[in-house]
Amino acid sequence: MTQIILSQSRQPDGANGCRARPFARLRLNQRQRNRSSKLAPETHWTQYILHSRLAHTRYFVIYFPAATDLCMNRALRTIILPSLLLALIGCDAKQRTTQEPPTETPSAQAPEAEERPEKQETPPAVKEPLFPLQMGAKGAFIDAKGKVIFEGDYGDPREFNDGIAIIYVDGKPALLDRSGKVTIPEQKFFHIEDFSEGLARVQIAMGKEYGFIDKAGKLVIPTQLRIVGKNFSEGLVRASPRGKKENFINKKGEIVLELPYDRAENFSEGLAAVRQDDKWGFIDKTGELAIQPKFDRVHPFSEGHSAVQIGKKWGYIDKTGAFTIPAQFEDARSFSEKLALVKIKGKWGFIDPKGEFKIKPQYSYVTSFCEGLAAVGDEVADYWGAIDTSGNMVFKPKYWSPFCFKDGLAYVAINTNEQLGGYIDTSGKVVASGRF
Repeated sequence: MTQIILSQSRQPDGANGCRARPFARLRLNQRQRNRSSKLAPETHWTQYILHSRLAHTRYFVIYFPAATDLCMNRALRTIILPSLLLALIGCDAKQRTTQEPPTETPSAQAPEAEERPEKQETPPAVKEPLFPLQMGAKGAFIDAKGKVIFEGDYGDPREFNDGIAIIYVDGKPALLDRSGKVTIPEQKFFHIEDFSEGLARVQIAMGKEYGFIDKAGKLVIPTQLRIVGKNFSEGLVRASPRGKKENFINKKGEIVLELPYDRAENFSEGLAAVRQDDKWGFIDKTGELAIQPKFDRVHPFSEGHSAVQIGKKWGYIDKTGAFTIPAQFEDARSFSEKLALVKIKGKWGFIDPKGEFKIKPQYSYVTSFCEGLAAVGDEVADYWGAIDTSGNMVFKPKYWSPFCFKDGLAYVAINTNEQLGGYIDTSGKVVASGRF
């Protein structure tokens, strides 16, 4: 693992756990990075990286089991198989001494069933949510109650996405399904992104072109794309060979939209942002402009709205490009769970789709809502707690990192001095912990 202090090109605003000054370094896992998408919703077109006690680095080392333990099976075979053979011989001898004479029509007699070893079946897929956690020298996947479901010798695991978790075997990324089966890709890759819509972006080496693999680890789109979106969205992904303008390709790698724009983003709710002459607009899936390029910055559509900037003010538009909430805020974030973060006079609050404040601006550091809770930072102690959608404090700031709940749990840094992290439930209680 590496340790880094992150920065951003503009003054940090604090809405996402950002700080205007660097803090202590923290080694954190990929799960926290994955969960940070709602802590710092991407603008997609302006680089945001957090100044925080939570410097995003690489992942946990997680242990996950193979389908069988060969060493254990070998030991069991040494003991059990000879015993079974002796038992079968004894049974056969006894049967011969007590068997009745054959009938006059032996052809009608059913032959004795030949005993065959049972086939080892693949364990059924675990349907309940699973959470990766470092546990000493090994790692595990736990359930929502903290019970260990799987454990193994894999490194750097990530949470399940689209039914697959990325793990590392002998330093190389591999695929793990929800039954515990490990798939080694047919080709060695430097990095594999999380799966989305059945495919995952891959890279052979740092700085090299990208391609996509399927869940069997087979390369289905060759690694020849220099510019490419992180994952497929609504059946398409923006992609381009080196030196070419960005296009959209389908899951066969075929170009379905050739664009004249110098920048594009993935589709969200049927529209994709494109840039022309430093102004942003939106196209539909036919490639036609649905909203003319006239905004300085935009967010992808979420819950029917897009946060857009004109000049120094932010507002919200609908899919026709009309303002539903006038540009009046210092900064704004995408809607999440029918609430959006906006900034006025240096403080953050939450508005509803009508533009009315549901939680008045009062926070310097706060995240978007995840499963009914938002993380709020304590400026003095630099700890994080949680509020509900009415602004009530659910639990006071006591954890060393912002967080985002998913499937009832959220990963937090419990004590960075001791490199202790773990999962909390929606009451703020620690369900499981381990050292990272």
